[in-house]
Amino acid sequence: MKMTKVEFWNETAYSVTMVYVKRMLGMELVSGEEYWKINTKMKRRYRPISDGLVSEIDMICMQVKALTLSKRRRG
Repeated sequence: MKMTKVEFWNETAYSVTMVYVKRMLGMELVSGEEYWKINTKMKRRYRPISDGLVSEIDMICMQVKALTLSKRRRG
């Protein structure tokens, strides 16, 4: 599939924005809830062709891992 220049720009802008938001999450400058709100807002703004699948899959995997670890600790 070939992207137009606008589609490429939107995909890039969304991806770069979410990389920084993810860093902010890691530094605890934003909460998980704020991360998802920003993600939704950026999707509406940039309309990425990927629909954010790459960044979302990574975040979902992190959440599953955290839940698994917390369940193991509880017994």
